[in-house]
Amino acid sequence: MINIKNGKNNKLIKAFCIFLCVLMFPQAVLAADNNIGDADNSGGLHPQLDEMLDYFAEYNLHGLTRDEAFDLMLKNFLTHFPEAVPLMGDSLLRALDGYGGYYPQTSLNAIFNSSGEYWGYGIIMTGKIKSGGYNYGVLIDKLVPYSPAAYSGLKPGDEIIGVDDINVEGLGMIAVSNLLATYEDEVVLTVIRDGETKEFGLYKSSVFIPPVSLETDEETSTGIIKITAFLDFFMVSDLYDALFYLKYNGYENLIIDLRGNSGGNMWYMFNSLNLFVPEEGVELCSLKERDSEPEGVFSSEGGFEFDKICILADRNTASAAEIFALSMRELTGAAIIGERTYGKGVGQYYITMESGDIIAITAFEIFSAHGNGYNKEGIYPDIKILPDVKIVESTEFAQLNFVNIAKIKEGAENSAVLALNQRLSRMGYLSPEDAGEKCTDKTITAVEILQKYNKLPVGLSKIDYNFLEALNYYVSRAAYRYEEADAQFECAMIYITDGWAAAEEYARGFEK
Repeated sequence: MINIKNGKNNKLIKAFCIFLCVLMFPQAVLAADNNIGDADNSGGLHPQLDEMLDYFAEYNLHGLTRDEAFDLMLKNFLTHFPEAVPLMGDSLLRALDGYGGYYPQTSLNAIFNSSGEYWGYGIIMTGKIKSGGYNYGVLIDKLVPYSPAAYSGLKPGDEIIGVDDINVEGLGMIAVSNLLATYEDEVVLTVIRDGETKEFGLYKSSVFIPPVSLETDEETSTGIIKITAFLDFFMVSDLYDALFYLKYNGYENLIIDLRGNSGGNMWYMFNSLNLFVPEEGVELCSLKERDSEPEGVFSSEGGFEFDKICILADRNTASAAEIFALSMRELTGAAIIGERTYGKGVGQYYITMESGDIIAITAFEIFSAHGNGYNKEGIYPDIKILPDVKIVESTEFAQLNFVNIAKIKEGAENSAVLALNQRLSRMGYLSPEDAGEKCTDKTITAVEILQKYNKLPVGLSKIDYNFLEALNYYVSRAAYRYEEADAQFECAMIYITDGWAAAEEYARGFEK
């Protein structure tokens, strides 16, 4: 375990109470700053209340001062409106920053949504073809460990062509995913594997997606570790196992993907960082509370070393993930590739009160191994490269309304069917090549999936106003930007194989 030195209290070892805050409400920061400015400019509480309190202090029979009157007003208000306590508490805790807060009758897992758990089958899908940011022709990419899918006999690479008696061959990944979501319990998947058709039965259950995943590239002797959050002791254990596996099998290089990692529990971040420092007593980072000296966090011995380490980061890499990346750069020479990070270098105490409510109070700032802060600044990458984003080509859809939907029938070939297929394609249900004027079996299946997913009457004859509303809603929410390839990851691989200069040259090709 890591050591904390120069501590003046025991707060830092209360792992479940101290979090290096997770990125939650970025817009709240600006709102809080604006509110502070408004309060300073007004010179008081609120124009109407200030005027009232001034008059009350001047004329009240009981001789109460302005401060006494305010206390009495507040006490009397909360006596009659106790339901306002959480709102007032939240207002206080967010007054100086957007990271405090009042959370009535909840838990830390609920606040951070950090369980990584869902009810399902444990299938991670991809597609045979990609077009406009969508996947079509559904393949099994991965199976979540210990999930129903992992125990069923399914394998990565299997092509899903049937869900119970529904033929989904060639449909979009979103359509198949939405169809699976409509099942309450058991489902039979039909897949093609090595040219053979096979069936597998699955039951839904609680599926936990580990925050640490490992892939390897033997050709470059590189391990690729994705860390989605610093959640608990088990993620530290999984990270240790992944690093041990890489070293035991002779992998020399490492890419750590922190993109989208919004933070987590600070204590587990410390222990994760500790796994990369072989020596004992090396300062990993430090914390500074109000009116106190920084408290250092120091390594134990036994960390792993690699020839080259690369950290992938983006604008959503925040808080604990940021200090992890920055300290990794300072301690191991890791190169940070990607975008400037969010800039969240302060942390909160999450305290459960006697009522069961939880309050979050911003209480400390955190600094890197070399004493560098990044709050409100973020961490600048060594090699900046933005995602290779494509813009979806704008499409003028044929007209679809409550009048011409009557023309949508099995086998029909007309402009109403074209309008329907175009919209189903835009939302990722049908591939662009199937977005023609003919009402095919794929059209019918896509319509029925959308109806089932939205709990609407099922069938072409059931297309009505509610169906059109749902269809138009999903079309309006369809992504207009997508990544055709992961340019940031490719840049990291170039750094591993060809060095810094080659990676920088590659990144310059994406400057905008």
